[in-house]
Amino acid sequence: RGRAVGILTPLPNLDATVRAGDTLIDPLHPARVSDHSAREIGARQRAIDGTHGSSKRAAIAAARKTERDALMQALQQRRAALELEIAQRLSAARTPTLFGERRGLDSSERRDLEHLRRARATCRTDIRRLTRNTIAAPFAIDAAFAPVLARRGGFDLVVGNPPWVRAERLPAATRDALAARYQWWRGSGAGWQHLPDLAIAFIQRSYQLLAPGGTLALLVPAKIATANYAVTARAALAARSTLHCVADLADDPRAGFEATAYPLALIATRRTPTAQHRVRLGLARNAPSEEQNRWTAAATWVTAAPEIQQLAARMAAAHPPFSDHIVAQLGVKTGANAAFVDPPESLYEWSRPAIRGRNIRPFSAMPGGMMLWPADDRGAPWESLPAPVAAYLQSHATRLGRRADQRSGPWWQMFRTRAATAPHRVVWRDLAATLQAAVVWQQRDVPLNSCYVAAVRSEAIAASVAAWLNATPIRVLARLTAEPAAGGCARFAARAVSAIPLPSAALGDPVLAAFAHAAADHDVQEALDARAAELLGLSTSEHAAINALAANRR
Repeated sequence: RGRAVGILTPLPNLDATVRAGDTLIDPLHPARVSDHSAREIGARQRAIDGTHGSSKRAAIAAARKTERDALMQALQQRRAALELEIAQRLSAARTPTLFGERRGLDSSERRDLEHLRRARATCRTDIRRLTRNTIAAPFAIDAAFAPVLARRGGFDLVVGNPPWVRAERLPAATRDALAARYQWWRGSGAGWQHLPDLAIAFIQRSYQLLAPGGTLALLVPAKIATANYAVTARAALAARSTLHCVADLADDPRAGFEATAYPLALIATRRTPTAQHRVRLGLARNAPSEEQNRWTAAATWVTAAPEIQQLAARMAAAHPPFSDHIVAQLGVKTGANAAFVDPPESLYEWSRPAIRGRNIRPFSAMPGGMMLWPADDRGAPWESLPAPVAAYLQSHATRLGRRADQRSGPWWQMFRTRAATAPHRVVWRDLAATLQAAVVWQQRDVPLNSCYVAAVRSEAIAASVAAWLNATPIRVLARLTAEPAAGGCARFAARAVSAIPLPSAALGDPVLAAFAHAAADHDVQEALDARAAELLGLSTSEHAAINALAANRR
């Protein structure tokens, strides 16, 4: 084998064709080099072929200079276009109305103007860099590969393992730039949990760089198949591309690299899928597959075996979802746990036992510390604070007043307290290997926002719902759409739990409720699973398939 490798002829011109640079935030976007420049760059790059030694070095230098000249021209045109648009917007804002007043700018227009000014500043910086130091010129794929993009419209193949970076770890300016450029990357709501992983922007960029009929093959976080922030990306890919393979590699030994998230293989061609096209759910050619047209309007991409998906679909058709009966909500949010959670013992008089997600086990939710509670029994903030509480919270006053949810009301208030203080509550862990739920038996106990809460009408319903959520068939169905997390865990958010089937007969069912009371002293799992299977109408084979999948997840 060594001799065979030694006689291989090296691929020519790798030093001229392999390029490294940032293709995600391109300095030219949305501008492009001119067609004339693309043809000139192409001619210079072709002139490298067949040259050697000093002739090759000279040809490469000439090609790079042509690229830089084209980049400079495009950057100057981009700067001029930005300056013109800024001037036009300011002029429109200063133009008098029919009543002689200046129209001004609303908040959306001010944000757009700020984006334009930042883009102009970046463009000016790139021009200065290019003028002063040609070696440190900003990389622009539209210049480096202008002939490919101009002649073919993109690449035949884009392969990559993009970085998996949570949005909160990115600088604010980078987040703004990504949101302005990539529609798929824009957040789905307020808070960090709604901001996308950086891999989403790489997926859209990879798709943009494909020629018609070109294919992307990426290794991305598995949570992209279910996360709320990836809804736009999933919908676009399902509608516009032919998905060849969407494979969850969590249990694949070949994907055993060090990472804090599980990998998903994504292979797609930039071509509208046929009506009968099926997506492979594994890397092997004979892997199970799913009809792509089912994913076009689906909220998530479920990559489990088709027989389990069919069972989930049958359950969804046969029974109403959890959300038809009960609203799932996050626990109490403080926006500043340092001020409220685990206060000094001298403030326990005004505190309550706090339940964190890690305090919840099946049928058990024991408090794990205290929480300062400057509110009444329903969570409404006090009109004034006792002197010791006021003195303690005063050091946090500035931070409390700046919380995202603090729009009106006392600066010491807490948020999402209604469900968390209801008389009858069921709670479950946000992050866990499997769904784990319990009744909150003590009225003063307060679940925090690492838990989800369901407020119900009676103790009997609370006990039956807790038992239902701990049943193996329900755990398996919830895991299908839960967002994967590190360490074999998943996030059982409101969306995942709200979609599980909940037959009306299960609400207040005395057999289920009895399990919630007996679980502390007896192992009730087998009997509980049998009752859940009965209420769901599962066949023996369906029940066996669910148990097999649950066993594989352990």
